[in-house]
Amino acid sequence: AQLVERTAAGLKETDGALRAKAAAGLALQLGRADEESGPWVLAKSVGPLAEAAAREGHLEAFRAEAELATSLLGRLLQAGDLQAGAQLSAALGAAVPKAPHPPRFMEVVRGVIDALASTKSFELVLSGLKGDDPARGQARAVLAGFGTAAQAHLGRLLHDTTDGEIARAAAELLVTQGEGGVRLITQDLEHETSVAKLKRVVSLLDVLAPALGADFVFLAGHPAKEVRAEMARTLTRVSRQHALGFVSQALSHRRSEELLGALEYAGSLKAVELLGAVVHLVKTPPSRNVLRAACRSLGRLEDPRAVAALVGIADRRPRFFGLVGGLPEGIRATAVRSLAALGMPEARAGLERALKDPAKGIRSAARLALLKLPRESGSKTSG
Repeated sequence: AQLVERTAAGLKETDGALRAKAAAGLALQLGRADEESGPWVLAKSVGPLAEAAAREGHLEAFRAEAELATSLLGRLLQAGDLQAGAQLSAALGAAVPKAPHPPRFMEVVRGVIDALASTKSFELVLSGLKGDDPARGQARAVLAGFGTAAQAHLGRLLHDTTDGEIARAAAELLVTQGEGGVRLITQDLEHETSVAKLKRVVSLLDVLAPALGADFVFLAGHPAKEVRAEMARTLTRVSRQHALGFVSQALSHRRSEELLGALEYAGSLKAVELLGAVVHLVKTPPSRNVLRAACRSLGRLEDPRAVAALVGIADRRPRFFGLVGGLPEGIRATAVRSLAALGMPEARAGLERALKDPAKGIRSAARLALLKLPRESGSKTSG
């Protein structure tokens, strides 16, 4: 017992070589301890080691202290003592920014994290991230304590775990480390070829980058349907201000891919605040696909101001024996169905006019729309 206490006291020596020797001695005694004496050696080592590591400036001493910390952390985490584990990880993390050679000290701490991550004891930290407080807070504190040295591990964890709750906790920890932690995950997203990896990041943007700046607008037009669908779900978790800002930016693009995604999002969010931008696309569409999508979006906005634009599209049939071109019947029928989707009395006049349209498809769509209109209008009024 006295030998352990004397060795632990050596961590306070002013000579770095002596501190390194003390840390190595404690590691040796911990390894030799039996089941009965092990917890005692552990308890006697944590405090002195945390104090020494937090102020360490000697690289070789820090390496020896980190090796001891790895052994101690393994035992502490296995025993479920996350609070003491957090004390040690915080000490290691605190040494890095004050070190004479921060990158080298950072590499040492990363080595501790990598060594622990390969053990079963570390799984208790991950499961703690999904638990209730205080265990959840303590598990977060263990990972947060390592500071920026944990960024690479948290990034891998975010991508590799099959548990969405753990991935979200990793994202939250990265955010606490500032712009560098977020950039580690969000940079170069536009060039990401893995749909699964991109989908995971998109699902966490409400944590990582809730303002959804211009760098993310490309997601509205991503070729993978799963990515666009994930973005739609993320938009429901950020503030409405940020969601509308994202959709508004996408609506200002001229690429059809972004516009089609933005119109879908505007409709699903019932973004009446963006009605003017959608109407503008109805009047000046870059493509017929965008026009069709804009008509559908207007129908989902449930705003009477959309009626005039939709009636205008429904009325644009070829005239004077085709000398004056109109719109394809399919697009005009979409506008008619959107008028029905509005479910408003204001749409009735336009639908009744469509009943006299020369095109059978338009007349049929108008007839069905009028059958639905009284019921939908009445239900909306009573609601």
